[in-house]
Amino acid sequence: MPEAEMPILLGPDLRLRLARRECIVNVRSIPWEMIADCEDQAQDSHQQDLLTLASRGGVSAGEAIAIMARVRPFPIDDILAHRILYAMRAMFARGQRVAEARGV
Repeated sequence: MPEAEMPILLGPDLRLRLARRECIVNVRSIPWEMIADCEDQAQDSHQQDLLTLASRGGVSAGEAIAIMARVRPFPIDDILAHRILYAMRAMFARGQRVAEARGV
């Protein structure tokens, strides 16, 4: 595993709202394991591998969702994308805990 986490970028509107101390869901990174098997989609959508994308600062929440869903990037509100990614990350973490408890 080249990186422990894939960085998630914050859009300008989200950065501004966070600077104003608004309470908004925001995801700064996701576990590498969530996105690692989507290398082909990253290449198809961005013409770059995941490691290169991570080293350049990461991807937006919407791009991360599109890569994992194996679809082309699509317009999505940044705040909504962060909410979706937050839920995906929470479900992934729960699945990891269940697998560990079962010894899988």
